[in-house]
Amino acid sequence: MHRRHSVHDTAAARGAFRLLGAAVRWRPWHTVRLTLAACVLGTLAMGLFGTGGLDRLSITGAVPYGSAATRDSAALGKRYGFSAPELVLLLSAASDVRSPQVAAASRAVEENVRRAPGVRAASSYWSTNDPALLSRNTRSALVTANLTGDESHRAKTAQRLVAALGEHRGPVTITPTGTAWTHAETLDANRADLIRAELISAPACALILLFVFRSLVAALLPVVSALIATAGTLAFLRLLTSFMEVSVYASNIATALGLGLAVDYGILVVSRFREESVAAVPLQEAIERSVRTAGRTIVVSASIVLASLSALLLFPFVFMRSAAWAAIAVVVFSAAASVIVIPALLALLGRSINRFDLFARFRRHGLPDPGGSPGWRRVALAVTRRPGVAALAATCLLAVLSLPAWHVALGPTGVDDLPQHSKSRTAAVMIRQDFASAPERDLTAGLPKGTSQSCCQAAPVTGGEA
Repeated sequence: MHRRHSVHDTAAARGAFRLLGAAVRWRPWHTVRLTLAACVLGTLAMGLFGTGGLDRLSITGAVPYGSAATRDSAALGKRYGFSAPELVLLLSAASDVRSPQVAAASRAVEENVRRAPGVRAASSYWSTNDPALLSRNTRSALVTANLTGDESHRAKTAQRLVAALGEHRGPVTITPTGTAWTHAETLDANRADLIRAELISAPACALILLFVFRSLVAALLPVVSALIATAGTLAFLRLLTSFMEVSVYASNIATALGLGLAVDYGILVVSRFREESVAAVPLQEAIERSVRTAGRTIVVSASIVLASLSALLLFPFVFMRSAAWAAIAVVVFSAAASVIVIPALLALLGRSINRFDLFARFRRHGLPDPGGSPGWRRVALAVTRRPGVAALAATCLLAVLSLPAWHVALGPTGVDDLPQHSKSRTAAVMIRQDFASAPERDLTAGLPKGTSQSCCQAAPVTGGEA
């Protein structure tokens, strides 16, 4: 009678996990081999594919769709062929840039820029005699270029141009800046930061899990889940760039949330399996119970998070929609890795999951009962006895932790967000200090036909720089 109830309960409770549970129970090694082979190959493929598409991401996205600024910029560009220069080259010399030798080298630079593929127009102080393009000390001047294509294409054009020109041309030193080069440097810095973040956070997370689980094998399983979630999300973002503009912030969401959420979900499955292992339950049945209970919790949690994140898709900002899509992908891949890949690994490892406690010699006691933690049990009992007090204390703690947010100054991504040593920021600072006006801070306004001459005179801007 008990056996009949158990079989009936198992069949009814599997639900969405029936396929996985049955496969693990009846053909464990066949399922394990297929799952792990697909996991390894898929993660490597998604990682390479996703990181290869980071240069497609955008650093803009703070202006909403259909805004007046977007419409007016498009109208001015279509009517007059005007747009702010995307690439600005600061040409510096030890002497006056108007001297024949420096001027000849500078004109050669301008001509190379003008003839380069992807350049719509180029101008400089030497071709226009515009005093705004000459520094106050006359030892540097600007070459500006308007580029063709979208933001990603302009960034690649800027990279190709800067690499071809080099840092020196005769007596002239070339330092690039402008939105296209800023975009290129931002993407390079972001790619390096993502790799650095994974190299630091993944081992640190593994060490923490190792200390908690007291087993190297158990500690690595949630980290594997996090790597799969991160690689899958980056691959999804690259595919998404084929259909819409994706902000560079999405890649940061992929790494940060991917590590945190996937590890949390992985811990649920691993902890549940260790609890079942204590009861001397057969291996396949312990895995099936873990998937049926912890897996159901993961799916419910993921569904709630997905429903919450979908609200961000309603905002008309590229960076918010990009962050929403990245977070949604992270949730899906984290849940899938936790209920599919980790159970396969558990079937492979079996009882060996509690092996290799690297910190055993530093502990006062041996390996504890994997099915429980007295300290956390006491915390859980205290919270459930006084839920109101616990909720109030948690709310106060969150309020204190959120106090620094009141002093956050938000703004769009730009050259000032780059490191101090970056070429784009160095050139931008020099232009702001040595020139009467900076191209990145110019404000262009279109006036209706018939506007009187007196209205067109330049007037000082108050309340800050344009």
